[in-house]
Amino acid sequence: MKALKYLLIAAGSLVVLAGLVIAVIAATFDPNKYKPDIAALVKEKTGRTLTMEGRIGLSFFPGIGAVVGKISLSEPGSGKIFAKLDEAKLSLALMPLFSRRVVVDRVTLSGLTVDLVQRKGGRTNFGDLAGAGGQPARAAAPKAAPPGAAISFDVGGIEVRSSAIGWRDESSGTELKASVAEFKTGRIASGVPGKLSLSARIEEAKPSILRPPRSGSISPSTASTSTGTCRLRKPARVAERGRGARRAQEQRAARKRPSTSPR
Repeated sequence: MKALKYLLIAAGSLVVLAGLVIAVIAATFDPNKYKPDIAALVKEKTGRTLTMEGRIGLSFFPGIGAVVGKISLSEPGSGKIFAKLDEAKLSLALMPLFSRRVVVDRVTLSGLTVDLVQRKGGRTNFGDLAGAGGQPARAAAPKAAPPGAAISFDVGGIEVRSSAIGWRDESSGTELKASVAEFKTGRIASGVPGKLSLSARIEEAKPSILRPPRSGSISPSTASTSTGTCRLRKPARVAERGRGARRAQEQRAARKRPSTSPR
C-alpha cells in the first residue's frame, strides 16, 4: 500500500510540474517574434516569399493548438501570389506525445486560394514544391533506423471551407476553377477506413479552342477513400442542350431513310 501511495504522489507531482512548465511557456513565449526567421527559411529553401500578416496564436489546454491568420506564398523568384490563406487552425493532443504518438484533433483551413499554372514549356509553378523542379539526387546508402519505436500519426480530420483552386494551361488556353464550399474528412490513420464529404463547383472559365464552355457541380457525398466516389451534376440548361441535339440527329436520320410503301 505504501508503494502505491508513493507512486500516486510521484505521478501527481509530475502532472503539477508539467502544468507549471506549460503555464510559464504560455505566459512568456511569443511565436510572432519568429515570423521573420520562418519567412527567411522558406525563402532560402524554396525561393518563394512567405508573408504572414496575421498573428500566430498558441493554446496549451486541453491540447496544444495553433491559429495562424492571413498568410500568402509567392511563386518561385516572383512577387506573384501562388497561394493564400485566411486562417489555419491545428490542435494536437498532449498526452499521446509522451508515448511517441502524434494525434492531431483537427486541421481547419478557411479561405484557401491556390492558382496552379502549367507553362508553355510544360513546367508548372508548383513542381518545385512536389520535388519535380530540381536535379535528381543520387541514391544514398540506407541508414540504420534509430533505436526506439517509430512515431505514429493519427489525424482526427481535415476541414477546408470557402476555398478556391484555379488551373491555367498556357499552351491550350484552358482555365478551370474549383470553388470548394466545404471539404471534410474523417479520421486519417494507418489501417482505418477514411471517409470524406465534398461540396464544390467546377467551372471552365476559358475553354480551349473549338470546345464549348462547360460547368458543373459536385454534390455533397460521403464515401470511403478506397472508392473515392462522387457525383457530377450538369446544369439543367446543359442537359437540355444535349437532349435537343440528340432529337435533331434522330430527325435527320429519319429523313435520310428511304420510304417504303405497300405494292
